Amino acid sequence: MELSKRQCNELRGLAILSIVLHNFFHQERFGFAQQNEGSFDLGRTADFLSGLGDGLGNALCEISSFLGWLGVPVFVFLSGYGLARKYESSPAGSLAFLPHVKHSWLKLFKLMLPGVLFCAAFMQLSGFGGIGAMARYVVYLSQLGNLVGMPAPTPGVYWYFGLTFELYVCYVLFERYRDRRILLLGLVPPLLIQYFLLLTEREGLLGYNLNNLIGWLPVFVTGIGAARLHHDNPIPRKNAFFPVLLLVVSAALLVVCNLSRWSWGLIHFVALAFFFALTDLVDRVAPLRRVFDFLGAWGSYLFVGHPIARLVAKSVYPGKLSIGHEFLLYLVLLTVVVIVYRVIHQKVLSFIKT
Repeated sequence: MELSKRQCNELRGLAILSIVLHNFFHQERFGFAQQNEGSFDLGRTADFLSGLGDGLGNALCEISSFLGWLGVPVFVFLSGYGLARKYESSPAGSLAFLPHVKHSWLKLFKLMLPGVLFCAAFMQLSGFGGIGAMARYVVYLSQLGNLVGMPAPTPGVYWYFGLTFELYVCYVLFERYRDRRILLLGLVPPLLIQYFLLLTEREGLLGYNLNNLIGWLPVFVTGIGAARLHHDNPIPRKNAFFPVLLLVVSAALLVVCNLSRWSWGLIHFVALAFFFALTDLVDRVAPLRRVFDFLGAWGSYLFVGHPIARLVAKSVYPGKLSIGHEFLLYLVLLTVVVIVYRVIHQKVLSFIKT
């Protein structure tokens, strides 16, 4: 399967919009349903369903809060897809382990460094610092926080960098042994482990699993497999009936997945189907295509910038702004933060060679 650069950007753009909205509306102080992300709780699903009947605006906020995190599987899929497309035109085993690990670590470190420094300073100045809080920032900056099971610092998005580093390191194995059986090892055993933890209700271990390599390997190897499948054949463009049908069915299944532990174990794959269908429809409408192509191209900066915008937005007039006004402030701040972050990353930190 071949995705064009524009299609990858559109997928990434839709996913980052979902995440940016989610990480604003899921703040507990707003009272919207909390997501089933690192654990499963049927009570959260009940809160979500009950909130859908309180008007269109409230329903959209509930959807963003409860389901918006599902942009994450798209990022993991695209990581696997992008690595396979980048490296697998060369003979197997061409990817040297240590240089790849160094490149991956520095790339992620450089991207997260300005955000970590800002958030650590902001929390310290706001009186929420302390040795323990600062230690968490240092550990997560090392990209080892997930492995040691340390709670993520505020804001919590930095867990994703440790996960990505683990996946990048693991990719060397898949690059060297390009066999479908190896991909199946990355798909089936991790799914079985996840179902065991789900069905035995080991919530602590389930959360740890979904913060680390094993919990996300199935989605990652799906991206690798998609890149290898019919490598030179683009996705055929058909009429809009199939993507509309897939969008409706997958949207319904996202709710169904949150009704039981059995179905919740497959929610990452259902989310991929939803975003692929949505991307297909967006790609047919030129204005939307341009918007999400642009958002996808800036996706990395939106991801690292939105926690900063959220921290500042809720601190400017604490408790005095309506949700709508604070959301508008959040979007304005996000625009400014993303532009400044890009300049810092590309110009100020240019001495960090990746």
